[in-house]
Amino acid sequence: MVECLRSADDELARIRRYRESFLAGDEPGTELPDQLSAAWRRALFLGARPDRDSLPVVEVRPDSPLVAAASPVLARLMDQLAETEVSAVLSDAQARILRCWSAGWRINAHLERIQTRPGADLSEGTAGNNGINEVLGNKRRGLIEGPQHILGLYQQTVCTGAQLRNPVTGQIAGAISLVCDLDSPRHLLTALTDSTATAIETELLRAAAPRERVLADAYTENAASGEAIVVLDGHTRITSPAAASVLTEQDINLLQAAAAEATRQSCPRARELALRDGVHAYLRPIWQSGEMCGVSAAVRQETGASPERAHRAPTRARDASSAWREAASSAHRLTRDGIPVLLVGEPGTGKTTLGTALAGAGGGHVLDARLVAADGEQAWLARLREAIGDPGSVVVLSHVEALPETSADAVLALLSGSRFVATYTARRQPGLALGALLDYCATGRVWLPPLRDRAAEIPGLMREFAPDGAAPGLTLQAQQALQHYRWPGNLTELRQVTSRLVAQQPTERPIELGQLPDEISQCARGRTLSAMESAEYATIREALRRHNGNRLQAAKSLGIARATLYRKLKQYSL
Repeated sequence: MVECLRSADDELARIRRYRESFLAGDEPGTELPDQLSAAWRRALFLGARPDRDSLPVVEVRPDSPLVAAASPVLARLMDQLAETEVSAVLSDAQARILRCWSAGWRINAHLERIQTRPGADLSEGTAGNNGINEVLGNKRRGLIEGPQHILGLYQQTVCTGAQLRNPVTGQIAGAISLVCDLDSPRHLLTALTDSTATAIETELLRAAAPRERVLADAYTENAASGEAIVVLDGHTRITSPAAASVLTEQDINLLQAAAAEATRQSCPRARELALRDGVHAYLRPIWQSGEMCGVSAAVRQETGASPERAHRAPTRARDASSAWREAASSAHRLTRDGIPVLLVGEPGTGKTTLGTALAGAGGGHVLDARLVAADGEQAWLARLREAIGDPGSVVVLSHVEALPETSADAVLALLSGSRFVATYTARRQPGLALGALLDYCATGRVWLPPLRDRAAEIPGLMREFAPDGAAPGLTLQAQQALQHYRWPGNLTELRQVTSRLVAQQPTERPIELGQLPDEISQCARGRTLSAMESAEYATIREALRRHNGNRLQAAKSLGIARATLYRKLKQYSL
């Protein structure tokens, strides 16, 4: 931990020297990040003065909807951070401070020194680069430390930033920044800022008109997976990033007109709308209290696809969380490049399923290492040798953790130079031969996230696991319980639970909390993590994902001891 802090301090000292040279008119060194150099140049071009010792103050609305939504969230946050020296700064979309919250007198004094008060103009041309104006551009989140600021006023200040978007329109409503001085602990500050921004956006949604909330709920339900979705009623429009990259202004106008007409006539039927060659949309009505209030449009660009089927029965790829999509994309890229792939994860996370998909329908051979003992080592190795000899095929070797040490050497010798995918679940320390096989695949190691980290996907996965996609709906309590459950058996366990529920509920009535297995229904009202715990949980989970589940590397990146990480993993059931 001390080494990590020393390294961070050395880096900031280096940037401080670059800043002094830059302001003296010298060219910044090649080691200075281009993004930071560009930010400094842009701030000076826009008129920022690095030696400014005060900031202009303008009139702002202290009673704006954004302040109303953020106030209870930030008040709770300051209560939780009462023992720390952290403040929260809320701005509007023009980088003007609306209000500040703080958790101690020292940080209050620090805010006074850096002229951070309601009405202060933090725009780039006035205050240079900072956590507020950095995220009001194209970046969703940011962190700027001490000398990374061009303004001399901020040289001892650390500020994070996160965009705040109107959950109905998708437009930027403002930004939230957490601020501390350069000597304060800050390794969880970014994750805490993200969780705070999410909580504020949730409050904004609660404050929206009932009709807008219905539209926003419809959007969230369909767009969380990254699918190209537009929700419209003829006036309001919510567009997913995937849809925005496909649609032209003319397409949007056609969709708005169709939505207005369908809403006016209360047309209950779903229909397809051709926008232009190769682009069409499948429109589905959105209902509120028995009345149609808008439409959800699934945009499709590919030819030959059935938009109705795609909208009603999404595949795992479209329903997947960003963590799953990133893992699958990485594995596909490695396989395409001929690099051996090692899929690592807990039991039941879909390793063999993904491996089979990577091999391609009819183009691969799947061999289960658990069958070595039952089939006999020589017979099993003969089948592996035959599979490797099939030109152009990809071999999938599942459950390599079950390989006997006597077989692992032979398997590595056979697989060397071949295209293959292996799946591995760490159950014990591997022996030397198996360890060598795992090391051979290290370049292509891909960690698959457990189901508890993909909770938003559970309703869609249940539809996929049910016969013909006909899984019953879920009441809100039942869905919350399913998403709070830890799922030790991951996808395998969810498939089993889905089969039982479908058998018990043959009608279209939604599944209720009392129908779930006891161990799941008890999770409906689990303890809610505090803001700091949520930030810590998110930070640890992201570190594990970034290092493909390697706990030692994750601990190093977090600047904590491995024993501390293990204790946190147990605490959060990770």
